[in-house]
Amino acid sequence: MYHGWVPDLHIHAEDTLLPFYLGEKDDASYAIKPTCWPGLDIIPSCLALHRIETELMGKI
Repeated sequence: MYHGWVPDLHIHAEDTLLPFYLGEKDDASYAIKPTCWPGLDIIPSCLALHRIETELMGKI
């Protein structure tokens, strides 16, 4: 397990920043997930975001 979450098992595209990137969400707060450690939260990713993240890096 990765901080209590398994990518592509517990995390799906709608749980990541994808809806924010697509303009479907106004902010990224919905994607913040707690971990098994108090005070440590993450914004997870999954394989569905690989292509979009690669394209975004090319635009920076």
